[in-house]
Amino acid sequence: MKILSYNVRGLGKKAKRREVRDIIKKQKVELCCIQETKLEEITKFRCMGLWGNSNFDWAYSESVGRSGGILSIWDKYVFHKSSSWNVRDVLIVNGYFTGDGGRGVLMNVYAPVSSVEKAELWDIISLTVEQNMDSRVCIVGDFNSIRRPEERVGRRETVENRDMERFGEFISQSNLYEIPLVGRSFTRYHPDGTCKSKIDRIFVNNEWIRKWPNQSIKGLRRSFSDHVPLVLQGEAKDWGPRPFRFMNIWIDHPQFKDFVLEKWNSYCIEGWEAYRLKEKLKLLKKDLRGWNKVIFGDIDYNIESKKEEIEILDRIDDAMGLEEVEIIQRNKSTAELIKFGQWKEKFLAQKAKARWLWDGDVNSSYFHGWINKNKKSNAIEGLLINDRWIDTVDDVKKGIQ
Repeated sequence: MKILSYNVRGLGKKAKRREVRDIIKKQKVELCCIQETKLEEITKFRCMGLWGNSNFDWAYSESVGRSGGILSIWDKYVFHKSSSWNVRDVLIVNGYFTGDGGRGVLMNVYAPVSSVEKAELWDIISLTVEQNMDSRVCIVGDFNSIRRPEERVGRRETVENRDMERFGEFISQSNLYEIPLVGRSFTRYHPDGTCKSKIDRIFVNNEWIRKWPNQSIKGLRRSFSDHVPLVLQGEAKDWGPRPFRFMNIWIDHPQFKDFVLEKWNSYCIEGWEAYRLKEKLKLLKKDLRGWNKVIFGDIDYNIESKKEEIEILDRIDDAMGLEEVEIIQRNKSTAELIKFGQWKEKFLAQKAKARWLWDGDVNSSYFHGWINKNKKSNAIEGLLINDRWIDTVDDVKKGIQ
């Protein structure tokens, strides 16, 4: 899903409205979140002027005089609103995604400057996230807070440390993930040049990442506002073949060592020793991939298949009882289900890099969350080469060469 978050610093002027409309059109935005509209009332006609057509729905929070104001507009064929409400500087829209019916909660934030009021806002957002754990939650906007000292340059520190601590606690306790900003370090530049900071952000929960795992934030060029327009994007990029990964679970399989020895001794490579070693490893890598596919296969599919076999036999047992051969088959399917379940736990443990899983039960939601978070942390969205940000696959490859 493509989302625009922008503290526009007032939508009253025609030039700013044109700028927002141009971004929506050029970036093919599906959800537009505006902060600081400075408008006490926003009509459907004004929203249509921003969106460019009538295929939208919207919700807004009025400004207090010339201060604040929040507006969210979205493609009604992408997201359907069930309800919306505004409380303590956050506009919350609850509904579902029309493509697959998945529940969604979209929050547009314009945080206050006061540390006390921000702490109250964090509590409200945390409670909303907790109440919608099974929904895809996305929180965007101007948070007026930094997570690390280097995210603000040029301002004297006062109560900054405690504000950072509270902000960090809110993010951690809510189990939120911050989508990485690529190509920029700061999102707001003070007009007099005395300060720059990273206070505009986008957070999502685990359910959102499961649906859209490869997202990043692109900072667009600044124009009339002192804030950078942020676009959440999630294009899949083909960087070529994936690197080989040795799975620890292979060692526990009784056929593994014999398979490796047999294959290793079967390779006939001529040349100097280092070259033979390199070529043998290359061949072994290919054979191990094939062996893994045959032995382990699609673990999730195997688990569901065994569950189905057991369910069928249980129903036969309920209706007329089982013959001896069927009892043996059910016990065999149960044993295989347990084996596949243990394999899955170990695969997840290695991917999540959480060693204590070996001594306990798998928490799928927790470990899938860590796996997705690690994928995002390790992902390369682009490179800064000669002071120019490049993020297309071909340009990045050329830049590395």
